[in-house]
Amino acid sequence: MTQTDRSRLTRKGQETRGRIVRAAAEMMYERGVAGTSTEDVQVAAGVSASQIYHYFADKKSLVRAVVAQQVENVVDPQVALLNSLDSVEALREWRDYVIKAHRKHQAMRGCPIGSLSSELAGRDPAAQSDLASGFGRWEGAIRDGIAAMRDRGELRSDADPERLAIAALAAVQGGLLLAQARTDSAPLEIALDEVIDRVRGFRADGEPAAKPSRTPESVPSGFADREEAIRLATETLLAEVGYDQLTMSDVAKRANASKATIYRHWDGKADLVESVIRAHSQTPIDMPPDPRALLRAVRDALTGQDGELVLGLVGALNREPDLASAVRRHLIDDKRNAVASALAAAGESAELLAEVFVAALLSRLVVTKEPVDDEFLDQLMDSVLSPAAGDYGG
Repeated sequence: MTQTDRSRLTRKGQETRGRIVRAAAEMMYERGVAGTSTEDVQVAAGVSASQIYHYFADKKSLVRAVVAQQVENVVDPQVALLNSLDSVEALREWRDYVIKAHRKHQAMRGCPIGSLSSELAGRDPAAQSDLASGFGRWEGAIRDGIAAMRDRGELRSDADPERLAIAALAAVQGGLLLAQARTDSAPLEIALDEVIDRVRGFRADGEPAAKPSRTPESVPSGFADREEAIRLATETLLAEVGYDQLTMSDVAKRANASKATIYRHWDGKADLVESVIRAHSQTPIDMPPDPRALLRAVRDALTGQDGELVLGLVGALNREPDLASAVRRHLIDDKRNAVASALAAAGESAELLAEVFVAALLSRLVVTKEPVDDEFLDQLMDSVLSPAAGDYGG
């Protein structure tokens, strides 16, 4: 059935055909093409045999529809992302998208179109041609994005977009295959990081293409173990460059560790950063009983190391709900709860007043950059908190 034929289907017909293709795609991803019969698809889609053959002349035409569906699912979102590629940092965002998609879609089974390509090569020329076209679109989007970076002067003139695009796509496919074999996403992350490091080596700002030779790993003095050193390196880099610019390569270099060592302990950048956030909550701050002294202690915590960590993460919190949840649980909730306890005289309003206080501090810290000094805390206490919670004196 051609695109024109599909456009002539009624809405109900389009829905039925779509249900058949989705069921077939899921089963072929799980079992392979050879392990999926039209009868299996019929049962999974809840349709009759006559309905399947109304839309598909035979199994091969159904397979081609599955190929088209999987290319659309896998490639189209990435093409949209790669079309806006304008920097090495944007390339990292694409890398993060690929890894998230891999995890979200239970991709320990590998790439949906890569798996189809492996099974259908030499057996179904028409489907193989469709897959080659899909891979071509994928590669072309990467190539065009890198070419645009070179043309704008982001990369040196000797950067070869075609070779770099092939390397990037090969890294995705090879990384996914190893991730599938090892049931571990680390090979995919390492492969993509290496390709991005290669692209970064062509930056026109003079950053060297070659990596310096690594000295043997050792735990830096003053640290109990390598994990502590890696977490501190991550925390320092977050404060310096922020979450979006943070790379595992930079963490490895700063901590004098290999990326393989990092990936043995953490699934990726987000997992590593979450562990840094959790480590902060394991070092409780002193919460004095006097309300005014307590407000100052909370202020000192949120403008100290905790605040630097929040500032490094703030740009990513809308896109990374797990990070936002970790920040709330480990950096904010304990302080808000302590303030609420100090304002217990306000009854049911105590939690709301604590929320207002913490929000006011974070607003100055993150948004307006105004000072959070003792004068401001006294004004907040006298004008907002004390009238609602009772006069504390002091």
